[in-house]
Amino acid sequence: MPQSIIAYSLKSNNFKPEDCFGYLNFENIEIYDPKNFDDWYTRAPHEITQHLKNENDIMIIKGYGIYRYSRDLNDLVKKIAILENGAKMLLSSYNIN
Repeated sequence: MPQSIIAYSLKSNNFKPEDCFGYLNFENIEIYDPKNFDDWYTRAPHEITQHLKNENDIMIIKGYGIYRYSRDLNDLVKKIAILENGAKMLLSSYNIN
């Protein structure tokens, strides 16, 4: 549960990294809104697997965290770190303006 991505997900509906590594590795990622956290744990297994099957290998959930699918552990950790650093930079740029 990367803190910067969770914080960024509360402010926006999509995540588009503007830093070099984020721009090269990711396009615009839609942030999934679970809407009701009261029954999220009962709905999560079905909704997360459906999203990962149909959309792509990554899912950012508003106020909750990230799910990512990869067969390579190094790639998985690298991409999560790139997303987290991109979110830190975007949050910092919002605080400056």
